[in-house]
Amino acid sequence: MILELNTIVIYLQIIVLKYIDYYLQMYIIKFRVYLHLYFAFVNYKCYICKIIKGLFL
Repeated sequence: MILELNTIVIYLQIIVLKYIDYYLQMYIIKFRVYLHLYFAFVNYKCYICKIIKGLFL
């Protein structure tokens, strides 16, 4: 009985760890995408500023 409980607990730990790992990966991927978009936006704005400066200077 105790052995069965131990195996159940071990399986639960594995499932929980895999679940957490999966969610962390998803979160990291989303974070990287948002970061990438943010930097792309900032660079894009800078690019527009350079064009405007180029036109007026």
